[in-house]
Amino acid sequence: MVIASQAMKGAVAGLAATGFMTAAMVLGRRFLPRNQRQTLPPQEITQSMLRRTGLAPALDGQQEMATTAALHLGYGAAAGSLYAGLPQSASQNGIASGMAYGAAVWAASYLGWLPALGLPPAAPRESASRNLLLIASHLVYGAALGAILSHGVPNSPEREP
Repeated sequence: MVIASQAMKGAVAGLAATGFMTAAMVLGRRFLPRNQRQTLPPQEITQSMLRRTGLAPALDGQQEMATTAALHLGYGAAAGSLYAGLPQSASQNGIASGMAYGAAVWAASYLGWLPALGLPPAAPRESASRNLLLIASHLVYGAALGAILSHGVPNSPEREP
């Protein structure tokens, strides 16, 4: 029961942290050179997945954006749940451990499973500026995740001893 409770707290914190991360990505994109301001990764990944599954023609722009948001929030919630399941010494030390986790999520995604599946954007094919934006936004995700979990999820029962 305690594990399920921690996983749920992590998922809620991951949802919130994904919101902060998305805001950082959207705001940071404005500082990129004009030729690097293309679609942000959550939408690029969703579009690629929709094309591969043959679902792209069936969705209009609003449905594609809703799918993008659902997938991005779901990934953030799942990653938050995994973080909350780490040994307490790692996952409850706040912002610093959260930022390290956010960097690990970026590396696992942009250097790992995205290139392995041939999905954009893979870090080796991105500009240094875009990679910096993505790393920074994942650090924001991790900082928010660590802060929320170390200070408690609002309106939730205290941790069980």
